[in-house]
Amino acid sequence: LPEFQEAQHVLCYWSLPDELETAGFIDKWYKKKHIYLPRVSGDWVEVVRYEGLEMMQKGAFGIPEPRGSVITDPSLIDLVIVPGMAFSVAGDRMGRGGGYYDRFLPELKKAYRIGVCYRCQIINELPVEMHDVSMDKVIVFDNNL
Repeated sequence: LPEFQEAQHVLCYWSLPDELETAGFIDKWYKKKHIYLPRVSGDWVEVVRYEGLEMMQKGAFGIPEPRGSVITDPSLIDLVIVPGMAFSVAGDRMGRGGGYYDRFLPELKKAYRIGVCYRCQIINELPVEMHDVSMDKVIVFDNNL
């Protein structure tokens, strides 16, 4: 995607077993671009640069999270790749119910938001509330990859 090609600072996520796998993507790109991952701190998400697998530790909810310094300027992020339980054809997103992304994404003022999911996670409509943050684009992958 042109948005990814142009981005230098990309926030991704470390996938859970039922999410679109990201470890290979992160490993491929972290030496060519600045790749960041979220780290849960209470009710908030901190952003930490990924520096390799040896810098990961088990974090909140058993999800591997990066060790390291938190970036203090979220406007640095050009592009964010976001997981979801479901996405609508209009780009609305349903998360896991914790609200972490909905609280954090508004801080990324200039970041292009890309949702990624399997085809079975796309539905026509989702219930949307005022605080829900929609995606600029949703990329759909076949379930049998």
